[in-house]
Amino acid sequence: MRIRFYRPLFLAVAIIGMLLALSLQMKTGSHRGTMSFFFWGYWLDTLKHLGGFILIGFAYFIGVFRGKEISFAAYARTIWPVMAFGALTEIVQIWIPTRSCNLFDLLANTLGPLLGYLIILVLTPKQSPQNT
Repeated sequence: MRIRFYRPLFLAVAIIGMLLALSLQMKTGSHRGTMSFFFWGYWLDTLKHLGGFILIGFAYFIGVFRGKEISFAAYARTIWPVMAFGALTEIVQIWIPTRSCNLFDLLANTLGPLLGYLIILVLTPKQSPQNT
């Protein structure tokens, strides 16, 4: 079955993921400013950001990509809204009194969608050159 049939489902997963990320990152409560840089929970939270944005980037790309050949340029042109969303959700936390902006979360939110591209490369079958 072709992936075209599942594109709306992938787009829905990406949108739900973005809404979930927004709600989790904007909730009030304790923030990581009190956590030590060497504490495992600090890095576990960053890994959650990375994993979430890898999934969102992967699903968004599959949901909106309409081209024939998957290249990094095509991926970069398509995925920038997810990267901008990830950066903005972290930067906005500067102005939320109970939250704090974290550089590693910012990197995870913006690099996660790029790592989703690696998953797409692994899952995409390679085109063999045809001799004419």
